[in-house]
Amino acid sequence: MLGLDDPRWNDLDHAYGPAGNVPALLRAVESGEQELWEELVPALCHQGAVFTATYAALPHIVRIGTHETLDDQLAYWSFVGVVVCAREAAPIPDDLRAAYEGSIIHAEELTLACFVPGLDEVTGLELLIALAGIRRFPAVADALRLLRDETVMTTCPRCATSMRVSTADVPFVVEEDELTLALGTSGEMKAPRAPHPELRPLAHLARIAGLVDLEHRVAALARDTRCPTCQLEFSLIDRR
Repeated sequence: MLGLDDPRWNDLDHAYGPAGNVPALLRAVESGEQELWEELVPALCHQGAVFTATYAALPHIVRIGTHETLDDQLAYWSFVGVVVCAREAAPIPDDLRAAYEGSIIHAEELTLACFVPGLDEVTGLELLIALAGIRRFPAVADALRLLRDETVMTTCPRCATSMRVSTADVPFVVEEDELTLALGTSGEMKAPRAPHPELRPLAHLARIAGLVDLEHRVAALARDTRCPTCQLEFSLIDRR
């Protein structure tokens, strides 16, 4: 782990330039100045991009998060998940790689430890999203984000019909009064994909926390949504 007094920080970059100010921000957050978290996060992960300073800072962020209350840990593990799945990533400097990768493993362990009875459903879902990101399953994390709302708009990959799918209950239901029919169909009928292997263990974590409704909704993501126009069955994972 790169020490906070190491001059190496001045050679690293974040979203706004040289990262010499990051150690002071990390110290401030650790001392309880949580308002500076809002300054630190966009510097280290900005519009889906991460930087060399992000790799140096992440082990410190995980260390700080370890000492937070369960309620406050969510922001830390969510941040780790977003960083790991960043769409644009600077190359990891060799001298930072071991500590960075080790902090991801530690963050996964700490996130798993949050799934205890008494967890509320909103927090449980956000922890599952974080864990999917930490495990490098961005498509699963995106699919889980769909469960934040009771409905999601999607498009049939075969006939391009737009539809609203209710995810509030299981099984998910296509709201047929919210269809936008495409003219004709195109493409070949595709066989349903196998369920993503990560969904089952994530649903099980919801069960461990006593979140039975969330367990069922997560498991339902592995099943197929049927287009009422062309009858193609497709998964909401990877669909928008």
